[in-house]
Amino acid sequence: MSRWAGYLNLWVILLSLPGGVQVFFKDGPFAYNGLLACYFVVRVFFVWLVVMTMLGFRATDRSGHGAARTRTGS
Repeated sequence: MSRWAGYLNLWVILLSLPGGVQVFFKDGPFAYNGLLACYFVVRVFFVWLVVMTMLGFRATDRSGHGAARTRTGS
């Protein structure tokens, strides 16, 4: 895995922290329907999910265990 993927994981952790404080707020950007606690965290998670899925597929293809590689011969 690339070094930048590790940095991405650290940024995802930091940017997901506002979602943990939503239980303390009833309104505003940190509420359950607020900009930072809900919508921003969901977008960060979606970007992380897409990137990690692509890196997982790429790592599987490189290791030779992917479905695209078939064994020929006996």
